[in-house]
Amino acid sequence: MNSTLRFPASVVLIAVLIWAARWLDRKWRERHPVEKPFAWGYFQALCFFPAGLLWFATPFYYGALSWPLAIAIVVYGGLGSFAGYTLIKEKKRWAWWVVVIAQLTLITWIIDFYYGSNRWKEFR
Repeated sequence: MNSTLRFPASVVLIAVLIWAARWLDRKWRERHPVEKPFAWGYFQALCFFPAGLLWFATPFYYGALSWPLAIAIVVYGGLGSFAGYTLIKEKKRWAWWVVVIAQLTLITWIIDFYYGSNRWKEFR
């Protein structure tokens, strides 16, 4: 991708993910009006789909793909996507931990710790 298009493409992708997370959260609140909003959880879960595709495509782009690396990327991205989307929306504690640890970013760990500590009773 052209380097001048990377930033706008990233902004558009994040905007689409935020919109999708808010849409899913609205549907959640319509069915569960007494529950707290869950937009951040949906956003975290949805982030694994584009991230998994980028993790898989990057070694091809740089020509550094080996079979062990390809298998590791597919397993890591696949498990993250499965745990993220399917099980976080079901509010499973272990899925939340898998996604938080897999983020590998200090700022999201801080946000997730704050979010999780406020909502831990909802997870089972």
